[in-house]
Amino acid sequence: MQAVPAVTQTVLGSASATVVAAPLMRAVAVVAAVVVTQQEVRRAEELMVALKMQQAVVAAAALQLQRAAMAAALKAKQVVVAAALNIWQAMAAALKMQQAVVAAAALQVQRAAVAAALKAKQVVVAAALKM
Repeated sequence: MQAVPAVTQTVLGSASATVVAAPLMRAVAVVAAVVVTQQEVRRAEELMVALKMQQAVVAAAALQLQRAAMAAALKAKQVVVAAALNIWQAMAAALKMQQAVVAAAALQVQRAAVAAALKAKQVVVAAALKM
């Protein structure tokens, strides 16, 4: 190897280094790809967890909206029932007032009849006295 000039040895040395380095570089690239793939898997898992959390939040919000809608519907029914009850109470009050008016009219008719009967008796008594 003494006869081989230094430049040739350098070229041969770098060629042999390239021959050795190429598989090593491929191995490093494979390891890097595996690491990147594992990171992508972790990131995908994190995204799935975040998605599940968002789904839970959306489901909870939907449940709250459903409960609020049901409460509003119940409140509206209560208002309708209260209004119907008020109508029935008003009708009952009007009926009582009509009954009072009818009773008062009947009392007036009765008083007028008693007054007419009394007047008739007075006329009969006065006629009897004149005889």
